[in-house]
Amino acid sequence: MMLKKEKIVFGSMFFLGILLYFFTETSYASIFLIGICIYGIVAYIASRISGKQIEIYFSGEKQCEKGKQIEVVLHTKNNSKIPIWNVEIFLSVKNKLTGEQVEVKKELSLFMLQSKQVCFYLEAQFCGCIEISVERIRILDPLGIFVKDRNVYIETQYYVFPKLLETDFTIEQLDQYNMESYKYSPLKSGDDTSETFGIREYKEGDSLKAIHWKLTGKMEDIIVREAGLPIENSVMILLDKREQEGISANQKDKLTEIFLSLSNTIMKNGIHHAIGWYNYEREKFEQYRIQSTEDIYMIIAELLSSPYCKDEISTVDRFIGSDAGKEYSNYLYVTESDVAEREAEKLMTYGNVEIYRTKAFN
Repeated sequence: MMLKKEKIVFGSMFFLGILLYFFTETSYASIFLIGICIYGIVAYIASRISGKQIEIYFSGEKQCEKGKQIEVVLHTKNNSKIPIWNVEIFLSVKNKLTGEQVEVKKELSLFMLQSKQVCFYLEAQFCGCIEISVERIRILDPLGIFVKDRNVYIETQYYVFPKLLETDFTIEQLDQYNMESYKYSPLKSGDDTSETFGIREYKEGDSLKAIHWKLTGKMEDIIVREAGLPIENSVMILLDKREQEGISANQKDKLTEIFLSLSNTIMKNGIHHAIGWYNYEREKFEQYRIQSTEDIYMIIAELLSSPYCKDEISTVDRFIGSDAGKEYSNYLYVTESDVAEREAEKLMTYGNVEIYRTKAFN
């Protein structure tokens, strides 16, 4: 295969050599024509046999903060004794979190058994997991006339971490998140005998103190009372990862930053809590307990690798329909949804709900 522009140039030179050979008497005409023919044959064969044993891999620091530059170090090695006159390496760069994608091309030559490295920088404008992959390379002759595509695949990941900010909470909010509550779980039984979760038939191992004697006297079976489970006035922070119509990469970046900043602020005030989002790649709701600042950093890579996707089902419904625990009395919902208030109504049966959008953090 020949590139269009180079093909025209090579054809013109060949045609010129024929004209000089037949219509002039200079001895250089034949040398010129033979030289063009020899180059064409050698270049064609070389482009077909070189580059079969090229080795490519990445190295370098795999993480940085938002606003800085990602240093990408690409290593290449020609494991063959046939030189590679010119190789074009096509790299796909994609932010899994925001969906942005660009292509980068690098060119170099490799002599027999030679190694080279190419270093370049990418602007880390938004946080996310940056996937960089090489899916094909192109082998060319020195003049770029003959081209041979070779399929290769290698990828690596770089992480651009968001800035963890401290969010303004009122003293009343923090007290509400941290105080004990008289609310009881509607989903699980506990050991608080002052509150009845439900009644059921006696099972082996049940305490005699749990027997409901009045109901047992009226029924044929022994009936026991299940104690209630008191729950703390704790917090669940939910991140809406739906691909809303018109949502920008900047908004996805900001939502992620708000989500982690809320968790960071609450944790710095000594309040244990949980965070969660729906993972569209795994098709499950992810939930993590945050009991230290280190716990936040432990989940960042997982969060940044989880893309935004279009979904007709709200994140609230995804959460309610999951097996994630719901023993929380406060829910912080981070979203860009225009109907977030309506979506959050279902959460109000579990506890208080506050909605956070990016416009409130500009």
